[in-house]
Amino acid sequence: MQEDMIGNRKKLSDDVRDFACYKIVTANMTASCIDFLDLYLPTVIQMTIEQVTPEGVCEANKCCPKDSVSALRDFSYQDIETQKCSSMNQLESYVSSHLIGSPIEKYWENSMTDSICSHSISYFKATCQQIMSSVAPRFVHLTADLARQNKFSQALNC
Repeated sequence: MQEDMIGNRKKLSDDVRDFACYKIVTANMTASCIDFLDLYLPTVIQMTIEQVTPEGVCEANKCCPKDSVSALRDFSYQDIETQKCSSMNQLESYVSSHLIGSPIEKYWENSMTDSICSHSISYFKATCQQIMSSVAPRFVHLTADLARQNKFSQALNC
């Protein structure tokens, strides 16, 4: 699955770019958004896909007991398939009801801005941060809306 996603990173990048630049940012920023995302997003998507593992997600969020990482390694593909829909439904429920208005909302916005702008050249950092100050809140709200509509579960064919 990881190889398929890396192989499709240009399409994933184009989908994210179209969504972000035409639905999130204001019209006067669309051209800059397209240029910026076309330059960096395919690489960021590949780097992200390569780093995402169940253990990594668990450890990064500091939400797993110490012995759970070894338990994650023991999951078979079948185990993962049987758990993914219920897990995604629980995640959507949590995000839709707890994200907006919580301290994690600002944390997400700041983390997204830092993650994206830290990879840009120093000359562009201020511009990147200015762009992200309007894009990040919209993205967070859109994420909560998509979770409310169960779009993530639908993407997993649940």
